Amino acid sequence: MQNPLLEIKFNTSYKCIPPLKETANAENWFDDVEGCGIQCQDPFYTEKEHDDVHTLIAFQAGLSFIACLVTVATFCLSSKGAKQYPAAIIFLINFCLTVVSVGCLIQFFPGARNIHNV
Repeated sequence: MQNPLLEIKFNTSYKCIPPLKETANAENWFDDVEGCGIQCQDPFYTEKEHDDVHTLIAFQAGLSFIACLVTVATFCLSSKGAKQYPAAIIFLINFCLTVVSVGCLIQFFPGARNIHNV
């Protein structure tokens, strides 16, 4: 019976092998591997799968932003009767969700996904 551990080959070229990539930034180095960091995109998924997830996030964050913004605007434009206790909580929740939606949408601004020093 042959031992499969005898067939293991180690990287002796001193170059980064996937999923690691070369980087000059020491903060991004993988533990105990000088000059190599983990790549940004998951190597288990194709470029199309990454794009599909990116589109799904943009769609859902956009819908969330619009819905919460309409609720906040309605509250701000409504009469003094809407300033009562239950309505104020709904306003605060939707205001917070609007801010979270903006946080999710920031990645879609031009240049937001460009990585420097990697």
